[in-house]
Amino acid sequence: MKKKIVNQAKPKILPAQPNFKKIILSGICVFLAAFFCYFKTLNFELTDLDDNNFINTCAPAYDKGSIFINAFKTNCMYNMYNTAYYRPVLALSFAISHQIAGQSEKFAHFVNILLHCICAVFVFIFLRRYMFGTKISFFAAIFFAMHPITIYTAAWIPGRNDSLFLINFLAALIFFIEYAKKHHFYLFAVSAVFTVICFFTKESGIIIPFIFAFYCFANAADLKKTLNPRVLALWALLIVFFIFMRKSAVSGNSFSPGMINLSSDNIAMFFDYYASLIFLRTPFGLNVTLGVYLLGAAAFLITIFFAFYKKDKIQRIRNSFFLALPLIFTGTNIVSERLWFQGNRMYLPLFAVTVLLFSFLEPYLENKKNKTAAIMTAVLIILSSVITFKSSGAFKNSLNFWNAVITDSRYENITARKFRVTALIKNGMIQDAVDEAGLISRMTNFSNAEITYALANSLLLNRDYENAAKFYELLISHGQMLYPVVFAGAFISFYYLGNEEKAVHYFNELMRLNGFSREQTNEYINGYNAYLEQLRQGKPGK
Repeated sequence: MKKKIVNQAKPKILPAQPNFKKIILSGICVFLAAFFCYFKTLNFELTDLDDNNFINTCAPAYDKGSIFINAFKTNCMYNMYNTAYYRPVLALSFAISHQIAGQSEKFAHFVNILLHCICAVFVFIFLRRYMFGTKISFFAAIFFAMHPITIYTAAWIPGRNDSLFLINFLAALIFFIEYAKKHHFYLFAVSAVFTVICFFTKESGIIIPFIFAFYCFANAADLKKTLNPRVLALWALLIVFFIFMRKSAVSGNSFSPGMINLSSDNIAMFFDYYASLIFLRTPFGLNVTLGVYLLGAAAFLITIFFAFYKKDKIQRIRNSFFLALPLIFTGTNIVSERLWFQGNRMYLPLFAVTVLLFSFLEPYLENKKNKTAAIMTAVLIILSSVITFKSSGAFKNSLNFWNAVITDSRYENITARKFRVTALIKNGMIQDAVDEAGLISRMTNFSNAEITYALANSLLLNRDYENAAKFYELLISHGQMLYPVVFAGAFISFYYLGNEEKAVHYFNELMRLNGFSREQTNEYINGYNAYLEQLRQGKPGK
């Protein structure tokens, strides 16, 4: 008798459950890698490119009670310094830091490192949830943390604006993706909160709703459900609200076509930035050369290759979103002028390029037999960390920074030289400052008031009172730089020259300008004299 064969059902293969311990450990390792990459910057000083203003110039505003409200009612420096930037979240970050640690440069650098570490972890979380497995997400986040372009955000104190922006952008994107999948309005509401924080972190944030709309098209979301009238209306309301707040706080600096700067340098920056992302460059100067154009064009073509090589239709559409992100955020940079290579602007684009690079590497890294891909990825990360560790030293202090800018500039950078004069003075190198300021003044035919002022100050510090008086008077006679320190410098110069008539004249002018009494003016001059003596000894006061 034949046995009856029973067809047994095949057991179901359940999807592998995520190893949460491995995920958490990977996230901690990403955090620590980012921290140790920039640990040495804790002992860095200031570059004198806005960081001194945020930490020291604005300190009196941070000591006032209503720092939160005032951050939204003034420019990003609480109106202590004239700037058109309206960035309340950035302003609050410095105000809160001041409440914790005062004018500590070390703490300011610590905050920057911490924010960069958080960004690296957020990149890992995003990639692990939406793009890759734990291993590839880990390598991608480490690459992001170590990439040389991050030094402009992590090592330069005001660069924290871009790490603050990326944290809130990724949070907004994550909640928006979840909303696009599940269509629960509360998810969109949370995304909208982080979106509006992005608005108040960086003006270019107002393009985020358009980016999210593009995400829906690129990922074949249900457009009618996702981009419904309620969503569009709320986005429009948030944009109008931000523009109104900015216009109220920064009068005369509203968005307008006149803000667009289509100079050859600003157009070339697209190629400069892309070349730095792909070829791990760390420039400081503004060099518009044929080589930069060629490298940038090659870098852009490489990102296209990463996005579409051996990808199916769904992957190509998905990657088109990340291919567009750097283009969109690089395009917003044409509204301003660059003083140096501002790599911090490429912090968010680096995230997008990281996605594209590892989407290309993914099939090779997943193949356990392919050791070459793993070795090449490790070499890429190690090379990035070495370049980053070395190049970040340019931010050690103002003299290092401006030397790097001038050395790396193919063409004469007058603004950078002016800043270097200040750096030389702060380091007690007075004669060098006199020589540098004199050289620039002659190059510009004494037409630049700020440089003439730097020359006059250098001469005063060098106790060359005769020439210092001459250049202070030149400024005043042309109605330039009519600040109290200019009149104080003129008074001191003529006082030591024994010219009582002119010394009295400038003393009275200083008294009138400040609205001080004679005793208060004497105190002001004595204080300024003490400050000059500190500079002569290489001990600049705050």
